[in-house]
Amino acid sequence: MKGLGWREVLDALARHVREDSPPVGVGERAYPRLGPALFTPGYGILCAVQTADLPEIRRLAKVECLQEILPGARPPSDTFSILRQAGLAGGTQFLGQGGSLLLYRQTAQIRRMADAMGWRILANPPETRLPWENKASFRGRLLDMGLPALQFEILELESLGGDECSRLMDRWGGPIVLQIPCFPQGGGRSSFVVREPAEIIDLRAEWGRGNHRGHRFSQVMASPWLSGISASMEGCVTPWGVLVSPLQLQLVDIPEVLPPNGFGRFCGHQWGAGIPGAGWVQEMATSITIKVGNAMAAEGYRGVFGLDFLVENGGRAIWALECNPRYTGAFPTLTLLQWAHGLAPLEAFHVMSWLRDDPVELPPELLEATSRPVGPAAQILLFNRDPWDTQVSQELPSGLYEWVQAEGKGRRKGPALPFPAAGLCKTEDFLILDGPPLPGHRLKPGRELERVARIIFFRDVVDPSSGGIAMDVRQVIQWVYRSLGLEKVDP
Repeated sequence: MKGLGWREVLDALARHVREDSPPVGVGERAYPRLGPALFTPGYGILCAVQTADLPEIRRLAKVECLQEILPGARPPSDTFSILRQAGLAGGTQFLGQGGSLLLYRQTAQIRRMADAMGWRILANPPETRLPWENKASFRGRLLDMGLPALQFEILELESLGGDECSRLMDRWGGPIVLQIPCFPQGGGRSSFVVREPAEIIDLRAEWGRGNHRGHRFSQVMASPWLSGISASMEGCVTPWGVLVSPLQLQLVDIPEVLPPNGFGRFCGHQWGAGIPGAGWVQEMATSITIKVGNAMAAEGYRGVFGLDFLVENGGRAIWALECNPRYTGAFPTLTLLQWAHGLAPLEAFHVMSWLRDDPVELPPELLEATSRPVGPAAQILLFNRDPWDTQVSQELPSGLYEWVQAEGKGRRKGPALPFPAAGLCKTEDFLILDGPPLPGHRLKPGRELERVARIIFFRDVVDPSSGGIAMDVRQVIQWVYRSLGLEKVDP
């Protein structure tokens, strides 16, 4: 069969979807599930939180929002609760018998509900996903594949104390990182750095008998703390092989958008500069991602996954740290950037890997294009920074903004969607999406890392001289927080 161009491939996918029921993306907010709307006719989104960007998202996808259907009710945050509340509210217009769910991740609870409702789940089952998601299991699998893996030890929680921390610090010559290997949420919610043995006392008190954010555990994984740069790469297991994204600089622990304390907390990406030794590092990350993806494929995995890397010693060493066998925080911004650059989005191959059982022939250059650069660009996620419940008191529209330095504020130029084509935006332009919540919305305390909004820039945001966020970018962030009028409310 003659190879197809990417527009023809998406047309073929569209014809296939029209012959079947279009999938429905489910999530707390609409924006993270937006990507397939670019290339999947009839695609719908079921979300929980009503945000200012819904009118713009509805230009591209059908959206049902629980906060609109049930005003005044506290919106659920996880997929199972969203589906359950939608059912209690009388169901949705999207999901009838035989519908398809495009999910962040599949769980046993969701599978039981889907079986009862006759839904098809377009996400890997837990038995396929969990061995890769477990941080300790993943490190062991790297070693089995002959790939570089950071040293680690598995420790029983009951035996973890100051003496054990001292032993590990002596072994590795410095601070250690403790992680809960089986914790189901990403974003740095289960990573802790211990610089002095005495610090473990407070951490053990917080964990009690092994409970972190409602998740029970009995073991922790210890690794040496290394100085370096956080990076990531998206992979996608498809019938055409393992495809990869460009290497991304991960933005972590940005104090301007996070509550105090914590370690390794994800705040966004930068596509472009910022990774030392980028050519060699890109090649190594690509090689590791493809090898991991092939091993995942051998176990029945399909679709997108992400690998987190540490780039050490000015680009002279790279370590794969974690595998995220699911959608990651790069989506859908990566999808929108690839679309804007005229590239076949990696997410399109994810959808095709689930919807097409008869894959068309694709030319190698089309498949390789998913790894082409899409920068300079960046996204920064803003979270509730306060230690208490906070309420939004002022409306800030989503949209395309221009930063006016003389006035110290952003000026809205128009809608954020459709996403601007590559090269049309200036360095002072930015988008506000993934929110913001509307006035009256109540944000959970900062420790819960509830997102306020996502700012997308068409430039590098990291100051290469300091390694921190550039001053004018910090000004944009501060202005967004001020514009929302966040106020403390009683629990």
